[in-house]
Amino acid sequence: MDFRVLGPVEVVAEETRGVPGGAIPRAILALLLVAGAPVGRDRLIDELWGMDPPKTAVNALHVHLSALRRLCGDRLRTTPAGYLLEPTADDSIDLVDFESALRAGTLHGLRSAVAMWRGSPFSCARPTPSLEAEAIRLTGLHADALHRLGLAALEAGEEAEAVAELASAVVLYPTDEYLTYQRPFDGRNTTSSVLPSPSPSRRAADVFLWGGNGVPGACTTLKVPLSIAPTTAPLSSLNVAWILALAATASGTSQVKLP
Repeated sequence: MDFRVLGPVEVVAEETRGVPGGAIPRAILALLLVAGAPVGRDRLIDELWGMDPPKTAVNALHVHLSALRRLCGDRLRTTPAGYLLEPTADDSIDLVDFESALRAGTLHGLRSAVAMWRGSPFSCARPTPSLEAEAIRLTGLHADALHRLGLAALEAGEEAEAVAELASAVVLYPTDEYLTYQRPFDGRNTTSSVLPSPSPSRRAADVFLWGGNGVPGACTTLKVPLSIAPTTAPLSSLNVAWILALAATASGTSQVKLP
């Protein structure tokens, strides 16, 4: 049985896909998976209904838990400390696998982690304070994984793959400084790359030279020299410039036309 929360909350088994009953049981399932330990009845009620739960909250919770027991079987148990969801050794939890792949830190591990991401964590579940906080944490990990994956692909000489992966990353996180500009600089036009060797692709990615006044849309051509001090182009243009610089290097051209 596969438990998935990196996107819509769902359970995938041989003859089952999804979680019956709507947003509340999905939230209960996600809360139990994230906790990895018993969760008390009062805690679940607070998460699901807040400080002013309906009078039927206890009965409603029991109904939803019964439905989850029919889905999960003996994995969902009642303990003195609360309700515990305990997957078997043959089960998988994408949340656990995602963080394990990130810890590995290899190019393969990072690609595996990114492939597990199916959208906003815990979607289709009722929002709760704990799930919203965990979604923020996971989204940060996903953005960091995309950043590390792009750098790892460049280090492995996979420029074309890095362009595709980082382009999709910038679309997802357009305001992420690490994704829009992969090399920090100190404003004095001095370089200090995070990459270990001055390859042509790194030099091209480090250097952005816009025509006109440096504002996106002021010119239609981005020139990509291999060695020039970085400019102070606005962050809104750096994401486009960085990707186009990589694309120019990967294709062996000196210019890339903007749409």
